[in-house]
Amino acid sequence: MIRQTQWCVVVPMSPATRAKSRLAALGALREQLARAFAVDVVAAAAGANSVGLVLLVGDGSVTVADAEVLDVGDADMNTAIAAGESEARRRGHERVAVVVADLPAARSDTIDELLRLARTQPRAFVADHTSGGTTVLTTTGPALNPSFGPNSAARHRTSGATAIEVSMRLRIDIDEPTDLPLAQVYGLGTATAAALGLTDL
Repeated sequence: MIRQTQWCVVVPMSPATRAKSRLAALGALREQLARAFAVDVVAAAAGANSVGLVLLVGDGSVTVADAEVLDVGDADMNTAIAAGESEARRRGHERVAVVVADLPAARSDTIDELLRLARTQPRAFVADHTSGGTTVLTTTGPALNPSFGPNSAARHRTSGATAIEVSMRLRIDIDEPTDLPLAQVYGLGTATAAALGLTDL
């Protein structure tokens, strides 16, 4: 097995029919946005110089250019991430980063900066803009030990992962409709902007 020097980014994606359920008030736009967020995250990861592989992990109902799809059926998020980690290690990646699929302000340069900082830590995480959740979890060798869900930042810290400070572009995850204007301040990805009918970004 060839040992890879670049990172593998694992992007967990819920089934399209129920992704971003808390955006239900947006009607049909909810599913469009869930897909658009994932497209923008994958594009940002794939364009990062330090990333060699992007795995989109889910039930296979969402496919995105620049990512390989790993179909894990209807597995919960942490189980899906573990499957992605196993696949990454099978391909020789010791450096693995989980990046959630709802960061529409993510950019390739911010991901490169994040991974530069994470490289010096056995395990690291990025807290979301509320400081309660987690948007990124990384490892340079040890098991990821993902614990995503409500209050995951505290669990990842307790498990020994180091909190790292990065651009707000990688902290603004979209859980509620009110999160969208905040992300727009930092600049939305092309797919998300198109889904919202915005052209002046």
